[in-house]
Formats: sequence, C-alpha cells, structure tokens
Amino acid sequence: MRVAFGSAFSTHISFSFVNAFIGVCVIYLFFFLIFARFPITNFNDISILCFILFFLMSAVIKFGSIFYWAAGSFNYLWAYFLILSFLIPYRLFWEDYFNGNKSRLIQQNSIIKNGLHTFGIFFLGIFAGWCIEANIVLILVHIAFILYAIKKKVTLPLWYYMGVIGFIIGWIILYVSPGSAKRLMLFIESGDARTLSTFLALSIEEKIAILRRIYVANEIRFVILALCIILIISSNKIFINKFAKVVYIIFGILFIVLCIVLKLNLVLLIVGFTLCFVGSYYFRERDKRFSLLLLLIASFICLISLYIGTRIQIDFAPGRSRLNLALIDIAMVIVLLQYWQHTYFIYWLKCIFIALSIGFAIFFLYVSLDMRFKWEYMLGSIAAQKALNQKIIIVDSHPFHPLYKRYGDWGNPGKDPDVWPNTDYARYFGVEKFIVKHKSQKE
Repeated sequence: MRVAFGSAFSTHISFSFVNAFIGVCVIYLFFFLIFARFPITNFNDISILCFILFFLMSAVIKFGSIFYWAAGSFNYLWAYFLILSFLIPYRLFWEDYFNGNKSRLIQQNSIIKNGLHTFGIFFLGIFAGWCIEANIVLILVHIAFILYAIKKKVTLPLWYYMGVIGFIIGWIILYVSPGSAKRLMLFIESGDARTLSTFLALSIEEKIAILRRIYVANEIRFVILALCIILIISSNKIFINKFAKVVYIIFGILFIVLCIVLKLNLVLLIVGFTLCFVGSYYFRERDKRFSLLLLLIASFICLISLYIGTRIQIDFAPGRSRLNLALIDIAMVIVLLQYWQHTYFIYWLKCIFIALSIGFAIFFLYVSLDMRFKWEYMLGSIAAQKALNQKIIIVDSHPFHPLYKRYGDWGNPGKDPDVWPNTDYARYFGVEKFIVKHKSQKE
C-alpha cells in the first residue's frame, strides 16, 4: 500500500472515513499486541487507550503526518495496520505457550482450514514485510523466537514458518525494489545517505562516528529510559538500607550525566540492558514478577537500539518515521503502569492521562479546523487571482504554518517558485509560478 497505489483513492470522499477506521484499528491492534485481548469498558483499559492517544498526539512523531496526510498514512498508518495484524497470531501462539495452554498449540483442524490459514499468514507476511525497511528488526525478533523454540523443543506449526518466510520475502522485495533504490540515490545525491556497501567500506573510526551521531540524536529518550531503570531497581525490596538506595540513585544519575556529556549514549544503552538482563536472571526465583519486568525492559532497550541502528544508511529521518520508537515507548510505559497499577499515584496518573487525552483531542480538532479554514481561504485567493488572468500566484504563508508544531512535517512551499514543492503546487493549480510569502512581504 504505497503512495502511488493509493493516490487516486486518497482524493475520494470515502478516504477520510476509511483512514480513520484504519487508525482506530492500529490503536486496538497495538493494545491487543500488549495484552493479548481487546480493550473492555473499565477504568484501566480506558486510561490505557487515552494514554496511547495522548502520547501519539504529543510525542516526537508528527500525528497529522501519520493520521491525516494521505502519503504519510499509506506509508506508516496503513503499514503498521498490516504489520500489527501479522504479529497478532504469533502473539497468541506465545501467549498460549507461556500460559501452559498446550491444547490450543496442538489443536488440529481440517486440511483445508489449515491450508487457508497457512497461505493467509504467508501472503499477509509478504505485504507486512513489504511495508517498511526497518522490518529487518522484526525479522531478527522472529529468528530469536525460532531459536528459543528449538532450544525449548517447542513444536512450531507450519503457518508459523510460512508467515516468517513471507515476511522475509516481502522485506527483500522492498529493499531491492527500484523505487527504494531511486529514493536512496536521491538522498545520497543530497549528502544525507549512503549505501550499505559504502558504510561497510568505512573505517572502524568512521563507523563509530556515524553510530555515535545516530544515538546522540536520541539522547533524551535514553536519559528518560535510564532514569526509569534507576526508579524500577530502587523500588525493589533489595534495598533494605535507605542509605544504600540513595547511594545507588546518586551513582546512577552521575553515570547518566557522564555518558551524556561524553556522548556515550550507546554505552548507556548497553549498561542499562546488561543491568536489566542480569537483574532479571538474579530475581527469577526470588521475585518472578519483578524478574519479568526487568526482562521486558531489557527487551525494549534491545528493540530501541536495533530500530535506531537501522538508520546507519540515512542521516536524516522525518518525525513520522519514528512511529516504531513511539510505540515501543508507549509499550514500556504501559508495562510500568500495569506493574504499579495498585498504587494511588498510578491511579491518579491514569486520571490525568484521560483528562490530557480529551484536552489534546479538543485542541487537535481546533487546529485541524483552523488549518481547514486557512486552506479554503487560500483556495479563494488563488481563484480570485486566476480570474484576473494572473499566471504568478502569490499566497499568504498562514495555511502552511499550523498552531501546533507536531501537526505535520510534510514539505511546504516557500518563496522560491522554481524549487519543489512550489513546482508541484503550480502544476496542480494550473499556473506558471506559485509563491508563498508572509503577509508583510506581499506586494
């Protein structure tokens, strides 16, 4: 479901309704991926859904670019609809395994039903793997689970393997496709990207410099993550002595500051992962619930590191491309909310999330209406200028500057009529030149 395939549909009146439905499905499927069930009408589930909405509208991603803009929706929203749909059967399989529900794992169906299920997962895997280049991370996750199954002697059904094979095939199709190669070449020409062979040919020092630059760009996320790890470990009963807890917290904060100052963000991730992984192993018999929490946090750190590492070929990525990282952040916070859900602080925090999501939704609705009114005013101005047979159209910049900076990150026209996207605007409106100026600059 790429941009060119849906360009005609995106102009149809039904697109907005279908796109909104896909957006709701993505949120519900993401909830299902975390809890292995759909949300029900209770305070906990409603607060979790509100938190997801609030985070998506207020985080580093550009909400409008993913949920409103047709190109962004096809590339990310619809893509994650396919990816999450593909992951659900695997989530249910491992849910049954870890809960000891062996009867469902070995459930036998008719040959026709098994065949349809297998081929359905296979073709869904092709489309899901075809969606984004960063799916290489999910391929590694699938391989890790298959290796775990081999070690634990878990019998995996045929559909499991066929789905993974289809997913890998889809990713390969995307990665070697002419369109992806052409887009990469455009980035290379602008100096914002490099081929994988070029990266591998670099010296070790140059590779490290690129990795440091990539991970330094996400240092705020790492700081918050490190502080969460300090909070999680310090909350455990392992610290009977309050003085030892204070020393641990101070030492942890100083270590975070040192890593940020020295630009050692990757070291911060490695230490955090090691601490959580070793802690999970240490507490596996002493406190199984806490051990599971540390294991999940270690897994999230690993996923974040891998997803960020997929950017070794491209130096610049728009905010909308960080949806995968945002979903991991959301999942991590939800895990913490569930771990401490019986505390009064978490109860009131969930109430705050409900209020914030309602407030942000109202604000976003206002911003959307404001942008719509500005756009309609601009269309009227263009029609008036064309009625006077003007071939050079000059419009005000207000329609391209939303009140909320996270509304969108698509390319907007500017003063120069001879560069993109001004040239596309001129062609769309059937004029020679399209110029955007501030009201004070208009002649």
